[in-house]
Amino acid sequence: MTKSWNIDTLLPEAIRTYQSIERYFGIKVYYPMPVRRYCQNAEDVKRCGRRIRNPRYLGVVGNYCKAGAGPSAIRDTHGSFQILKAGYVDLPVLIQALQKHFIAEGKLQDEQFNYSTLQANAGNWCYKNLKAKRVVFCEGTGVTRNPWFQHLPLTPAKGETLIVSSASLKLPPSIYHSTKWLLPYEAKRFRVGATYDESDLDPTPTAAGQAELLSNTKAILSEDHTLQVEAHMAGLRPSTQDARPFLGRHPDASGLFILNGLGSKGASVGPEMSRQLINHIFDNEALDHEVDIARYT
Repeated sequence: MTKSWNIDTLLPEAIRTYQSIERYFGIKVYYPMPVRRYCQNAEDVKRCGRRIRNPRYLGVVGNYCKAGAGPSAIRDTHGSFQILKAGYVDLPVLIQALQKHFIAEGKLQDEQFNYSTLQANAGNWCYKNLKAKRVVFCEGTGVTRNPWFQHLPLTPAKGETLIVSSASLKLPPSIYHSTKWLLPYEAKRFRVGATYDESDLDPTPTAAGQAELLSNTKAILSEDHTLQVEAHMAGLRPSTQDARPFLGRHPDASGLFILNGLGSKGASVGPEMSRQLINHIFDNEALDHEVDIARYT
């Protein structure tokens, strides 16, 4: 029940970015949608009341709803409230559109990057047939193998999600959060997530992860519904020790930059971090000191 770091700046820039992409490509990727957050106990209800009365949360946290006031399909013993400024980004559609565009423009090479091939030469960085004055590394947890930036204290965390279908489960559009989250899609399909594991850094789905997600999902439903797993996905979140992104230039290797450490909130954090880094590179604008990797040097 705590506002995400810098969300009042991050969210407007994210919305502008995704809406601009939608207009340019003629696609739909951003879906504004409130979160209905279910209280787990009496203390949760008290915290909710404090947030509602706090001016910092005005327009963010909606009114408290007593138990049973929400959709009957969700088990509700302590009531709920809405997080109003929320939504989700259809990342597969977004990524596919961007890949198609950049491949058509001849600006994307889909291949494994070899760090040893990147060499400095007369003020440029050369990689095979490419030459550039600046290189920006945006490689998620792959940064742990990056010879220039592997010193940064990344703390990867594995997450797994499912797409399930159910012929009997019906929920109005919203994101439902009760220990785990449940997002209704069309055609009786749902996205459920997510697990969190800092010990398993193998980015492949696991039977244990699937069992945890199914068990938690069934536990929050008021009736027994058959859930058919259609897809099981896993990945590694590029989280950081101080929960702030990695942004900026290498202290010694001129022309090398990084944009990383977005954790589990890349969809909301990425657009503003990209804007800051672009303006820093081309207009020498100062980075937010909280995200500048100079904090580690």
